[in-house]
Amino acid sequence: MKHTLPLLGVFTGLLLAVPDVGSGASDSWGLPDPRDGTVARFEELANAVDLRPTVRQSLGVRSTVSIGDSGDKGVRVEIGLSVTEAAADPNAYRIISFDDPAYAYEKFVRPLRARLTREQEISEVPEGAAQGDFQRTIVDLELPQPLTKGARYFVLAQGAGQMMVTASRTAAEFVHGEKAVERDRRIDAAVIGLRRMESIGNGILLAEFGPGFAPKTGVDGWRVSVNGKPSAIRAWGRRSEVEAYIPVGWPFRAIPRHEMFLMLETPHGEGDRIELEVPATATAGERQAVLTFSSTNTFSPSLKVNQVGYFPSSPVKTAYLGRWLGDFPREVEGGITGGAKDGGADAFWDAMTQAGN
Repeated sequence: MKHTLPLLGVFTGLLLAVPDVGSGASDSWGLPDPRDGTVARFEELANAVDLRPTVRQSLGVRSTVSIGDSGDKGVRVEIGLSVTEAAADPNAYRIISFDDPAYAYEKFVRPLRARLTREQEISEVPEGAAQGDFQRTIVDLELPQPLTKGARYFVLAQGAGQMMVTASRTAAEFVHGEKAVERDRRIDAAVIGLRRMESIGNGILLAEFGPGFAPKTGVDGWRVSVNGKPSAIRAWGRRSEVEAYIPVGWPFRAIPRHEMFLMLETPHGEGDRIELEVPATATAGERQAVLTFSSTNTFSPSLKVNQVGYFPSSPVKTAYLGRWLGDFPREVEGGITGGAKDGGADAFWDAMTQAGN
């Protein structure tokens, strides 16, 4: 039986108005940078309204930076899990600038050479995860013309021949001569593993995981506390979906996203601090998440509003409360579970994550 949250009687802690964050980086609310929707610090993941821009950045083209001082002709590109061998082909890239005429959009400037190396990101991966190990790809591009100090450039990882570079974010920008912002590696570890917890209503928590999660383990060994006191999991469920691809072969290999729904023996309320820790057998990457519940500041993904907007003069403005909880509830006697038993779903995801090999 599939469950959704009923329309009435659901307390979600909705935030219907947010402050003006202007044009700068994330503020004290933990809102993402309005320029591209990504977060810059691991601590901001918990309160970000939408994780998808940050996830797509981590899985695809993460960053670009010029190599050397003014006059040099090198650019370094970092790419996450969604990457193919086309990343080593200089013809797969375009360098664009609206400040430097030598790299004008209409010139379709390509690098002369590309040198690809890979670095280990996470090596300890549980059995049943979508990926055997996780690496980041570093590509150094040699450009045909010197870069201009202070000019802004965009690197587009488009692809070559019949192969894409990535099926996630495809471009990033840099200003030549500016010091590159050091990337917070815990963001990438969280995108692979445990990303965050959310309160979705009716006392149910959502723990979101990336491709490092091993879904067949269920909630074995999970530890949850409310205000420092252990709280057993009484019921749980799972919903999985394709988040991105590794675009090699056919069908493409899926990069999954997993939602784990938890009902605890201790209902949470205003000001409660909920902590979750999962074992290394459950996921690679980040394994801890914290949620401090607030009825005024905690966002809920269960509210659906009109994306177009409402007439100001309309006497009725309708919103909906609802959430598909996958196969919730799987009941847990005494807070202990033997793990997932849904062999059909497990077989499907095994096939999807091994495709393209």
